[in-house]
Amino acid sequence: YSGQCPSNQEGECFIDTATEIIVDAVDQEPHPVNQVKCDWSYSVLDGNASGGKQNVVPPFSIKFPEESRHELTIICRDALGNEVRDVERFIVDKTPPVTEKEYKGPIFINNETHEEWINNNTQIWLSAFDQEPHISGVNQTFYRNTLVDKEFCQNQEICQSANGNGAWELWNGTPKFKNEESCHLIEFFSMDNVNKTEEINKQCAYVDLT
Repeated sequence: YSGQCPSNQEGECFIDTATEIIVDAVDQEPHPVNQVKCDWSYSVLDGNASGGKQNVVPPFSIKFPEESRHELTIICRDALGNEVRDVERFIVDKTPPVTEKEYKGPIFINNETHEEWINNNTQIWLSAFDQEPHISGVNQTFYRNTLVDKEFCQNQEICQSANGNGAWELWNGTPKFKNEESCHLIEFFSMDNVNKTEEINKQCAYVDLT
């Protein structure tokens, strides 16, 4: 989750469809009658979906299947009918972010084969954004570079079958440079604030220094 959780009417709590909201209710001292049961229901604020259950014995968990804004109402009561009501709002984000790569400086692209050539003065930049409709925000972007056989640089379709190795680097917002002449496999991905993770992007480029 991310944001103000539990939420109130003013705050925003971002979760995803895998997040479990754990609900517990205990009759308080000094003279609890116990036998607590709860009703819960939710409505989607920007849609028509809804759901809920009645007479549930706590503790129990709740999940939201829809990517949307949800208002959750929980009412728990003891055997004498003494009750407490809680209303919270949640924003479900199940869409991963998108990361884009950009070259700045020397670059040549063969328009027929889509082969790419760069050199040691070429800056490699990454940018990432979380996707609509419910944006929890980009948390981290990761980057990895691997030297591979030159056949993987022949086009970007072949590049997708290349296998990277080594540790992933956390992208720190500064450009990367390539100082070794070879075919380079450049991999990158991002995750958002509710841990929705983008599939790994693969792009290959020749580095020509001579």
